[in-house]
Amino acid sequence: MEPTIEIPDDLCFVPWSDERRRTHLEETLAQAPDPDGIWVFGYGSLIWDPRFEPLETRIAKLDAHRRSFCFWTTIGRGTPEQPGLGLAVVPGEDSVDGLAYLLDPNGLDDVLEALWLREMRAGVYHAEWKRMRTSEGDVHGIVYVANESHPNFAGDIPLEEQARIMSKAKGSRGWSYEYLENLVQEFERLGIDDPYHAALYDRIMEIVGVRG
Repeated sequence: MEPTIEIPDDLCFVPWSDERRRTHLEETLAQAPDPDGIWVFGYGSLIWDPRFEPLETRIAKLDAHRRSFCFWTTIGRGTPEQPGLGLAVVPGEDSVDGLAYLLDPNGLDDVLEALWLREMRAGVYHAEWKRMRTSEGDVHGIVYVANESHPNFAGDIPLEEQARIMSKAKGSRGWSYEYLENLVQEFERLGIDDPYHAALYDRIMEIVGVRG
C-alpha cells in the first residue's frame, strides 16, 4: 500500500545566508531571560548527537507542546523526489520530555554558531525561549519549535502514513527512520516515555521487515 497523502511539488531547501542566520542568533540572544546562563532543549537529534560538551545536563519537561514528525525534509534524510519527515515540537496539550543543556560560557559563541548552522539553516524552526521543568528547578532555554508557515511544514500526518513515508525515504545522512531509531534508543536509555513514537518505530520495522 502506497502513502495516500499528497506530497507538495514545491518542496525546496533554501538555506539562509550567513548574515541572516547571525542576525537571527543575535536577536534571539538579546531576548534571553538570563544572558549569563544559556540553556538549550534537546528533544530530537540533540538528545543523541548534541556535538558539544554542556556545562550541565538535566532531564527536562516542556509543557504545552508535543513532539511531531511534521515537516518534509529533502536533503539529509530524504530527497526532493522522495522526501522524508523531520522532527519538531508543536504547540499542544501534552508535554515533551527531553534534555536541557546549560551551555559552557567558554566557547559559547562557537557552540551557538554551530547550533544555528545546524538547526536554523533554512527557517523550518523558530528559536523560542521557553520555560522547562526539571527536578532541580525551572530553567528558561532555547527551543526549536516548528515554523508552521514554512513551505515544508507538513502538519499532522497519521501514524500509518508517517511510517510508510519514513520507511522509503533516504538522503545523504541515511534513512529517514534511522533518525527515529536513534531517538527511541535514547528514550529507553534515559527512561523517557513516548509511546506514540515507540509505536511509530515498531510499525516502520514491520514495513521494512516485509520489504526485506
